[in-house]
Amino acid sequence: MPGGMAPPGMILRETFANPAMPPSRDDDVIDRAAGLAPGDALHAARRFRAKVVEATQASHDALLEEPVEGLSSADRLRVAMHVCALAGATTLAQHYAERLAAFEAAGIAPPSPALPAILVFAAKLTTDPRLGDRAAIDALKRAGLGDAAIVALAQLVAFLSYQLRVVAGLRAMHATLESTR
Repeated sequence: MPGGMAPPGMILRETFANPAMPPSRDDDVIDRAAGLAPGDALHAARRFRAKVVEATQASHDALLEEPVEGLSSADRLRVAMHVCALAGATTLAQHYAERLAAFEAAGIAPPSPALPAILVFAAKLTTDPRLGDRAAIDALKRAGLGDAAIVALAQLVAFLSYQLRVVAGLRAMHATLESTR
């Protein structure tokens, strides 16, 4: 991530150039999406490695909020919604939709002309990463994205893949725990 990790619970707001981006909620996105709450065994288990929880949330915030030339925060939220929808992760897709709605309400969320190519690339990386080849990258360049935007886009999709898997695993564990009660 650019810079360093924020102290626990702190959002990387100081380096974010778009004041209309709503801050992340105080609670953890993965906890919310997995249905965990303070006091739950899995919530406590995640805090056994608190630095991982904090770094994951800081990565979420930075990948969406840090300025990237040629790739707006609103378009990154659109990518996150798209990837989560492809994965069938409705709770995470809703999280990203709510954040995008704040941009749209402020009237600062017009989609980039490159958005169709961006979404195609994100779908390829999500459904069959082998398709994220030179031809896919060249399509992004033809759509107007520079190297920094392409790297940031690939980082976002990689993070979303991680986030989706962690949430799915926690939901499965939570369901197992609930079924044994």
